[in-house]
Amino acid sequence: MPLSGRVVPLAAFLGWLLLSLTAPATLPAASTVSGEAYGVDLTAPSATLTRFPEVVLAPEGGAASASVQSVNVPAILQTGAIAVATEGMTSPTGASAESSATVQQLNVLTGLVTADGVTARSSSTCDGTSASSSAAGTTFTNLVVAGVPVGATPPPNTVIGVPGGTVTLNEQIPSGNGMDTSALTVNAIHVQVTTLLLGTIDLVVASAHSDVDCDVPVGPTPTPTPTSGACDPNPTPSPTPTAGAPIVSGEAFDVFVDVPPVQLAKNPRVVLAPQGGSLAASVVGVDLPGTITTGTLTVNTNGATGPTSAASDATAQVEQLDVLGGLVTADLVRSMSSSACDGTTAASNDAGTSFVDLVVDGTPIAGTPPPNTVIVVPGVATVTLNEQTGGGDGIDTSELTVTAVHVVLENGAGEIVVASAHSDVDCAPLPAPVATSTAPVPTCTPVPTASPTPTATPTVLPSPIPTAVPTVARDLTGTAAGTGPRSP
Repeated sequence: MPLSGRVVPLAAFLGWLLLSLTAPATLPAASTVSGEAYGVDLTAPSATLTRFPEVVLAPEGGAASASVQSVNVPAILQTGAIAVATEGMTSPTGASAESSATVQQLNVLTGLVTADGVTARSSSTCDGTSASSSAAGTTFTNLVVAGVPVGATPPPNTVIGVPGGTVTLNEQIPSGNGMDTSALTVNAIHVQVTTLLLGTIDLVVASAHSDVDCDVPVGPTPTPTPTSGACDPNPTPSPTPTAGAPIVSGEAFDVFVDVPPVQLAKNPRVVLAPQGGSLAASVVGVDLPGTITTGTLTVNTNGATGPTSAASDATAQVEQLDVLGGLVTADLVRSMSSSACDGTTAASNDAGTSFVDLVVDGTPIAGTPPPNTVIVVPGVATVTLNEQTGGGDGIDTSELTVTAVHVVLENGAGEIVVASAHSDVDCAPLPAPVATSTAPVPTCTPVPTASPTPTATPTVLPSPIPTAVPTVARDLTGTAAGTGPRSP
């Protein structure tokens, strides 16, 4: 059928069809958000407290919040109540997110920084045309730094020099293009100091982050086409790695909660470096009504390495425990894990693990339950007591994780972990493998060397008698049979 009264040439049609098949499809876009808030984050030689308490927003939005009664890290940090929250929402062309963190009765490094209360707040929004973020709502109450009162809310990124380092107030870290994306992190207080007795300390108090993206492609991620590379038909084999010096690892944390909408990361938590050392932290208590309440929480881990030996241990202890409104209670639970290797043998043990006045679903449990004692509470949860997971070859390596109480709710509704201690040693570690590209390696087919073509010896023939070449007359005015003139 003619198109607009014209005949489409075959070559043009095939060109259009090829472009239609190979042109990339335009993918629709969706909106996403992210948000995070935490009360304190501490890194110091004597203690590590990782983003405690912390809430994280899902990409599609929602809401999350958490709170604790107080935090106490002797000589470094004391607080009153801490509350954190994040929320967000998305639509086909818009998104918004907001996070906040409030810390009350703050005292850092025995009076270096004090405040009745600090709040960090971050909000971000986008509508498909523009995107922006704001720190509105960030406040400080009776803030004092190095004995000097700081009035009202300091300007963004106010840096105050103190003995051994700096204190940054109202620290703000923005990003985004202002059209489709925008993000802002607000840290109310960031302390970075080095002291003679406590070493180097990095402490963030009250952190809030929000982030929006109104231009997220929807669809499969294209797989990059591998490009050809150098071809070596006889590659040099990689050298066999040799064992290194002994290393250790250790970790201890007291509470982990994942019972939506209530979430609490591993805290307080300490993690041992591969070369060893000693770390400890404590918290006055956790109060998540209906989920978990505790008294004092303490954790520590220690380790040492030698030319042919290594040892590590970890302890997690929780006092006055109450899980899920009385499902599990105890005056005290303590997990301990120890591991050692000497170049010939390696072993781990749980010596020191103990329970005091433990009650599960109304039933008292005397002494320390055997490893991996499982109690099923029909319709509610499965409770594992003195949960132990080991590993290693018993010659060079050994590890053990001991968890005092592990509650898994029915139907995948969540879990709660209480008092977990891990120790690990390796007396013959192999070096980390060199990272290699994940792109396909081009197939290498060696090209054989061509044999030279033999040269023929020409045969001399008598020259032929030349003949006349007939002249062919061509009709330049006619057209090929079956065709007519092309339409203009």
